[in-house]
Amino acid sequence: MSDSRFFDDRLTYLSFVTTSNEKNVVAKEISSVIKSISKEKAALRIFDAGIGDGSLLMNVIKNCHKEFPYIPFFVMAKEIDIEDVRLALEKLSDSFIEHPNMVFTITNLYFSEAASLKSNNPKKQKKMKWNTMALEGNSSYEFNQQLTDVDELLKDSWTIEEDPITHRASYKNPSVLTIYRKDHESLVERYIPAKDDDKKLFDLVLASQPYRSRTSEKKKADFVIKPMIDILNKSGKLVVVHSCGNDSVSKVIKQLWPKETPFPTPARSIIKYLKKSLSARKLDDLVFHKPVKFEYNLKSIPDDNNSIATSIFSAAWNNIVYVGQMTEDQINEAQSDGKHIEVVENLLEENNNIVKFNNEMFVIEKNRIFKP
Repeated sequence: MSDSRFFDDRLTYLSFVTTSNEKNVVAKEISSVIKSISKEKAALRIFDAGIGDGSLLMNVIKNCHKEFPYIPFFVMAKEIDIEDVRLALEKLSDSFIEHPNMVFTITNLYFSEAASLKSNNPKKQKKMKWNTMALEGNSSYEFNQQLTDVDELLKDSWTIEEDPITHRASYKNPSVLTIYRKDHESLVERYIPAKDDDKKLFDLVLASQPYRSRTSEKKKADFVIKPMIDILNKSGKLVVVHSCGNDSVSKVIKQLWPKETPFPTPARSIIKYLKKSLSARKLDDLVFHKPVKFEYNLKSIPDDNNSIATSIFSAAWNNIVYVGQMTEDQINEAQSDGKHIEVVENLLEENNNIVKFNNEMFVIEKNRIFKP
């Protein structure tokens, strides 16, 4: 398929999550943002604009519990892929033990729809799948049993079809699943979403790798970042994290695909576009923090032919093509003559088996001043 997208390959994605420390490093970078959130809150509201396998969000919830150990949490996440939903739900049981007064909602709606939990398509809205799960018991084991036994529920709710206009994956039925502890229902009842609720606003919005890197700053801003700005509360913070290159990925791509420019829109160009395209009134409410670059690595892997672990070569290659967001056709072409082997092996030899990746993080903060 010539239009095959990088994130369609589950094995490459799971290899990246397993063999790199990206999720932990991103969570650590976000910790300073969490510390800066005002402690004078009745509840903390968190939105994850793409939960993936849940690794990052679970670390963020732990960090938020450290800073806000007693107040209720309302956590909402967006995810279209049923496999990621399963993986994320499997990680939730311990979070409900550490922070029992939490409501967790996950949906497959678009960025522009998620906070309202309503589809903008009237025909699809009529097919809304709305489910609530009140967890029984008070142990991680009991919660895990219930959270992993959701296949019947998910298979009818998290189905995908192709959008006839964009030809991208789209939800077939809009779906919402809310989970909370039954023994804490009286404490969190007011935070359990209802179908007729107003749009939710959030204290912390996470957007980690939320778009294809080669997408223009206009599309990144209009379809992802602007809808996320619109769901910030009066002091909310939007954290955007994306790959930025000038690392091992850039070196390999330059040799194998010299015409490719995988990271054409750094944070500064996205911020510049936002400042040009947002209304003056909206800009008056926003603070754009200076982008921060940080590095993460391939995890240490035994260089041993007898090891049952993933080989360092395979991990490096998989992660490079994943972060570089190369299509299936591009990968097959590079592998057809074996040139990728020499390029990756030389990279590993020159860097003592250390493969480096660069991310960029920028924070947009709502700083609303009262206007009569």
